[in-house]
Amino acid sequence: MNFTVKAKNEIITDKPTAKCCKLALLSAYLRTAGTVEVKNGLVGFSLTGEADANEYIQKIIYDLYKENAEVFSEKTGERTKAVYISDKTLGILKDAEMIKISNGGLDVELGISEKLVKKPCCKRAYIKGAFLGSGTVTIPKMKSEKATGYHLEFVFSKYLSALDFCHILSDNGLIAKLIERKDSFVVYTKSSEEICDLLVLTGAKNASLELRDIIIKKMVKNNTNRIINCEMSNLTKQVDASYKSRSDLQKIDELLGIENLPEPLRCVAKSRLDYPDDSLSQLAKRLNITKSCLCHRLKRLSEMADSL
Repeated sequence: MNFTVKAKNEIITDKPTAKCCKLALLSAYLRTAGTVEVKNGLVGFSLTGEADANEYIQKIIYDLYKENAEVFSEKTGERTKAVYISDKTLGILKDAEMIKISNGGLDVELGISEKLVKKPCCKRAYIKGAFLGSGTVTIPKMKSEKATGYHLEFVFSKYLSALDFCHILSDNGLIAKLIERKDSFVVYTKSSEEICDLLVLTGAKNASLELRDIIIKKMVKNNTNRIINCEMSNLTKQVDASYKSRSDLQKIDELLGIENLPEPLRCVAKSRLDYPDDSLSQLAKRLNITKSCLCHRLKRLSEMADSL
């Protein structure tokens, strides 16, 4: 079971009790998973989504309107299509602020009605309905080497709906971005913290805790890798420097003879050759000089070798 499905399954364990919140949740689900249908002169709608989420919305519709759907299973078996067409369904669409009667005809409402989300509880219910309808969460896998990041998105068919939804998220302290993708408009965030907060807001607290656990483990893993890489880099530099130093000293010995060097340089050269595995700190301590002094003398020896 992927993370998105787990989060949605947790959300649907809690059904809103207030009528206003039920209507806000239903409207959001209609915006993101619904399609207006016309049959035999009647205006209705269909809902296409995960079977459990669709069943959850069907129960809310029945609580509000005592209306049942005709349900069809899709090929995968994990999604269903619930069709509502009756003499009541036009009224449901009007209550959900999906359509309005204008000049004797019907117009589709492009934006999200402020009447549906006046209260903070209704705003939260709307976010919950939108997540059930089109929300997806992508999180990195612990064992995967691919650089997959954190990503949460909602998909809307109308630009104004997506823009209004951004404002609803903002009212709840969540800042999302909006882009156009083919014929859809996507509201998204890549902030792991905001994804956690949004999951809590929708009631998926266990999913939020699971995500926070993943964030902490990834952070520890990344920090460990950085430390290992840093240590390996330092070790590589140390090995390269040691090899260069020995090569320089061998060249000096062959062409000039180490015994012919001034006393300070001769001591350093002999000690470097006698103790090739010593670090600079260890070698400086052995010679009873400072590390800075040792580096200065090794540099002079290197310059001498380069000039030969």
